[in-house]
Amino acid sequence: MSGSPRAQRPEIRDAPHILRAAHIEFRVTDLDRAWRFYRAILPLLGLEERVVEPVKGWAGWQSPDRARPLFFIGRPFD
Repeated sequence: MSGSPRAQRPEIRDAPHILRAAHIEFRVTDLDRAWRFYRAILPLLGLEERVVEPVKGWAGWQSPDRARPLFFIGRPFD
C-alpha cells in the first residue's frame, strides 16, 4: 500500500543489541573433528578460544571484549 509506514527492520549493526543469549552450545559426537573445524572458523567471526578440555569433552570460545555470548561444543550427555 502506498502511503503506509513500512515496518522498520533491524540493521546488522544492531545485532549485538538484539542477541540476548548467554551461551550457545552444540553437542557433537566427534569432539576432535568439531574442535578442529570451529578452531579454524570462529576466529574469523571474532571469537577466541578460551578453554579446551578433551578429557571432560568440551571446548569454548568467546569475544575478547565481551563476557557473553559464549560458544561451546561438547560431547552428548548420554
